Amino acid sequence: MTNTNTNTPAQLATQACDFDNPRINLEDVAWGLSHTPRYNGACWHNFFNGLEEVDGVGNYRAVAMANFSYTVAQHSVLLYQYGIRQGWTNGALAYALFHDAPESIYGDVTNPVKRYERRYLAKVITSVVANPLHDPDTFLDLHDDILTCYERRYKSIDAAVMQELLNEFPGLGNITEEDYSIVEDADSRICADEFRRFKWEWTGGDSPEPLGVDILPLTQHEAYVNFKEAVAELAAKVAAAARGEKTDDQ
Repeated sequence: MTNTNTNTPAQLATQACDFDNPRINLEDVAWGLSHTPRYNGACWHNFFNGLEEVDGVGNYRAVAMANFSYTVAQHSVLLYQYGIRQGWTNGALAYALFHDAPESIYGDVTNPVKRYERRYLAKVITSVVANPLHDPDTFLDLHDDILTCYERRYKSIDAAVMQELLNEFPGLGNITEEDYSIVEDADSRICADEFRRFKWEWTGGDSPEPLGVDILPLTQHEAYVNFKEAVAELAAKVAAAARGEKTDDQ
């Protein structure tokens, strides 16, 4: 999985952001996700609550906060490692590892922001329909289509980037609906682990059952290395399966 692309950073950025035909590789994703804070960084200080100043060293808590974070790469590896322990298929493991890969391009767009965007768009459509200069029947007909296109925006980007990455694993085959369902359920449950770790209150209904994963502070470099190691492990598993072999965890 060596990055042999010799284009300039500007060219790479332009290619990655061509969402109809994204050209992004595993190195880009590993680097991007290990430098993208989970929850847009809102959780990082909670790793170090309770740490005291250390005599002769200074404020250890401030030093720790400056060097450690919780990144999307770490979140993805935790989900992947949980899947290994649960005996997931290679398709499910691939989806677990890369389910947030598009965030290496456009960042961690949190769900509250997405919900706000949708509400704002709905208000804009409503105001347009109410304008007496416009034909209300025409705009009402377009209302559902516009909102549907909006909701598909992120999904279409995610699908295009995911397919580009899965092309790096010949022999993997298609990710099944069951694979998607298993990972999406676990991705929801790991949020409960994260909320518990960061001492947040769960709102908006009952909290899902946590996965029980340990979330430890890592540097961005450690998150990057762990993600690359998970990619290499997945590649070995896919290659072994293509040869009809089983790995130790199967």
